Amino acid sequence: MPMVDNRLWRWTFAGLNLLAIALSALLSWQVLSGAGMPGCGGDSSCNEVLSSRWSKWAGVIPVSLPAVSLYLAMWVAVSFLSSGTERSARNLAWKTLLIMAGVVTGSAVWFFIVQRWIIGAYCLWCMTTHGVGILLSAMILWRAWVEWERTRLSICCLS
Repeated sequence: MPMVDNRLWRWTFAGLNLLAIALSALLSWQVLSGAGMPGCGGDSSCNEVLSSRWSKWAGVIPVSLPAVSLYLAMWVAVSFLSSGTERSARNLAWKTLLIMAGVVTGSAVWFFIVQRWIIGAYCLWCMTTHGVGILLSAMILWRAWVEWERTRLSICCLS
């Protein structure tokens, strides 16, 4: 698999990835500390989402905390797409990125469903974070397709 040499893609991905990390960390901190989020007053729909049972796993771990880890893992995986990395490591990085893109997209859809049909309220911070995640996933899918087309090599399960 050839390297990802598109600087615009790398810089855009890095910026969105850092934004996703920051938003997920901020949401995690808010859930753990109970502090208010800007724009999320006591009776706002945002506060309703962030204080719901759906905001934590087992009533303790903020659901946004694993997202921080996932976005950090994306950062690391993208670093293996450079020309100095051997082909097998680049292929593994692409496979990992494609799996993570699926997890991010699936999570975004799930939490939209939870907000819309279970809680009945929306959190602008959460929806923004999910929107950024979907953009990152789309960027991964698009770039993987470009790389695959350029080389005609399989980057997913066929190599």
